[in-house]
Amino acid sequence: EGNRRLRRRRRTRAALRFSFWLFVCLAGGAALFAAAAGGWSYLSDPGRFPLESVVVEGAPPPVKEEIVTSLNPLFGRNLFSLDLRALELRVRSHPWVLSASVHRRLPDSLLVVVTPRRVEAFYEIGGQIRMVGTDGRDLGPYEPRWAGEDQPVITGLEAPTRAEVAARLDRALRALRELREGHPGFVESLSALDVSRDDRLTATLRGFGPPVWLHPKAPARNLDRLGTVRARLASEGIGVAYLDLRFRDRIAALPVIDGGSKGAS
Repeated sequence: EGNRRLRRRRRTRAALRFSFWLFVCLAGGAALFAAAAGGWSYLSDPGRFPLESVVVEGAPPPVKEEIVTSLNPLFGRNLFSLDLRALELRVRSHPWVLSASVHRRLPDSLLVVVTPRRVEAFYEIGGQIRMVGTDGRDLGPYEPRWAGEDQPVITGLEAPTRAEVAARLDRALRALRELREGHPGFVESLSALDVSRDDRLTATLRGFGPPVWLHPKAPARNLDRLGTVRARLASEGIGVAYLDLRFRDRIAALPVIDGGSKGAS
């Protein structure tokens, strides 16, 4: 009987301790909730922390101006009432924005960090020159304020189906990316890149008349030797109809013989 009474007293004390700490936790949680609610009410008060400026980083001036203009209706609103995720989606909807993040800068500003789209090339189709980004996205008709004039023009895209047009454009962009990584100087001298044929890419260079044929799957092949070949042709006064860089460890040329006829290379 004594042992039973002892166990009952222990259970009673344990229940009391549990009830006490449960009450403390609930009271503390209620206090924290009340403090958080009060703090949020203070922060989100329409009269406090009004948006007064938008700072845009990483975007070119025209894009920066258009982003600020798109956010103008938010001026005067409480910073903490703004949905930053929704604002990021709004900024990313701009055709010249690749990615963006929006941050609050107390007491009255938004910071918008932008990664802009870059024009990879121009392309000609249907008699129109259009711009294409590094991700293959069409950026609209050519406009000097966005792209300047130093980008290569992709030609030879006319095809019976849209799928074939897209495939040719993708092949050209992949070739340009590979060339930019390994031979940026060649891309800077590139005026046009024709993709009308499946067996070659035809490059037209600034300051060099003959076309240069590149391998469609290995466009950088033999480019490290192109400068030497061009210098030799110039020093010996040899004119060529084309230079063919498609063969492994070999550059083929079709010389132009005196009188305009073409001979074997």
